[in-house]
Amino acid sequence: MCPTAHWTYWSTRPSCSAAVRTSPQYRTATPRGCSTSTPSWSARHLTGLCVTDARDLDRARLAVHVAFVVNGFTWGSYVPRIPDVKEHFGMSNSSLGLTLLAGAVGVLAALRISGVVTARLGSGPTTRWAQVASALSFIALGSLLSYPWFIVSLAVLGFTTAFHDVAMNTHGATVELLSARSLMNGFHARWSLGGLLGAAFGGLCAQVQLPLLRQ
Repeated sequence: MCPTAHWTYWSTRPSCSAAVRTSPQYRTATPRGCSTSTPSWSARHLTGLCVTDARDLDRARLAVHVAFVVNGFTWGSYVPRIPDVKEHFGMSNSSLGLTLLAGAVGVLAALRISGVVTARLGSGPTTRWAQVASALSFIALGSLLSYPWFIVSLAVLGFTTAFHDVAMNTHGATVELLSARSLMNGFHARWSLGGLLGAAFGGLCAQVQLPLLRQ
């Protein structure tokens, strides 16, 4: 697969414009086996990623780092508040364990459809919209209006964060390909960093007894 100036379509051979094929950035980043004489091919939308020079690639790489941090922070900030949720609804340990399965159900429900939507809309737009949806679902989760509301909100949070996870990993794999060097380990390290920061933030909010909705 060749790097492309406007890689907005899916194909086994994405389009490589002549301007990009002859640029120094392209020549240094061309993967092995990718000919600079590859003709243009058009097909369906893949990532929404537009790379015309090294600065565009740097911005894309930074955006993926931020997406991984945000995803990790979302779950990391919620986990320390689980004891507060348990106390709020007066749940036993067993009922709490069963309740938390709602999040896993949401994740499983997202896995099949997220790949289809990401391929259709592009990993970039899907990552952005899923990130917004995750933030909104976290607000809904924190409102604690009722026990059924909490279960549904937890399932929706699992769904949206899994959607975000699939899209950002797809986008990260594309950025890694265009960069012609290993990046995924660093991206996942940012997820761990986000989870650590989120856990610290959630623990601090729990310590000062900040309502979950305000958090």
